[in-house]
Amino acid sequence: MRLQREAVSLSGLNYAEFNLESIFARESQAEFARLYLMLHVSRSRVDAAGNNVWEQWRQECREVGQPAREKLSQSLSDAMETLGNGFLQWHQPFTSESNEALKAKLRSGELTAADFNQQLIRLVYRLLFIFCLEERDCLLTTVPSAGQSAEDHQEARQLS
Repeated sequence: MRLQREAVSLSGLNYAEFNLESIFARESQAEFARLYLMLHVSRSRVDAAGNNVWEQWRQECREVGQPAREKLSQSLSDAMETLGNGFLQWHQPFTSESNEALKAKLRSGELTAADFNQQLIRLVYRLLFIFCLEERDCLLTTVPSAGQSAEDHQEARQLS
């Protein structure tokens, strides 16, 4: 079931969606309560300014979302800097082996700073994608090895 609103932009969601089949199959009282509260008749009442509760929530989400996007941008920059420095400063414990090949490519210009930055961006977004899939339990799993519980197997495979 979708509660839709008039689209004012081409990006972003313009609806709230509830999977009734899933809610009832799992007998999820919490999700049903959220659905009920969202669709209650009191939510559609329009005030003197012509807004209803849904529009007020939408505006509040936009206001809260802006700082969150700014924090995400800073967090992505921090992650890229940390990973980049880590790759450049890495050395194999108990040996003299380090990441000299990467340093040499950067020094010679074979790998430009812009290319290195692009690779870091790609890596960070891939990690974010994997973390989101993990959080939603959407990753394909392999069969646990003999003697390993499903929980132990799943925990060993997770990145986050």
